[in-house]
Parts: sequence; structure tokens; C-alpha cells
Amino acid sequence: MSNNLDTADDLFTFYNKIKYLVLFPDKKFKGYTSLREISREIFIDYSTISKRLNETNPCVCYGKDYLYLIQKIQ
Repeated sequence: MSNNLDTADDLFTFYNKIKYLVLFPDKKFKGYTSLREISREIFIDYSTISKRLNETNPCVCYGKDYLYLIQKIQ
């Protein structure tokens, strides 16, 4: 099974699953489907991210060594 998005339907299906965008310190964006998924990758507790997103959207979260900008898109 390929990880490529080969058709327009595949592209829209994938796009509709994305709920959060994260801007990383190396100026790259990545889409995520859940706060827990983000938490596993950037090592910031999902409850902290949720609380900050409720205060402001987008929010800036401070990891151990880096800053991340997280935005809820849906």
C-alpha cells in the first residue's frame, strides 16, 4: 500500500482528517488529527496544548528546547 495521494478523492479525504497544524522550529508545517498525536511527537502534554488552544488560537507552546505554533483548523 502506498502512502502517496494518487487521486483527488484521496487528497480531500486526507485533508478532511487534519484538525491541527503545527509549525516547527525548522519552519516546516505538519498536519495532525489529534492532540495526542501532536503530544507524542513534540513531548508537550496534550492537556497543556488543549488549555492553551482554548485561550488563544493559534497558541505558542514551549517544549524542552523549542517553540511550536499550534493552530486548530476545524
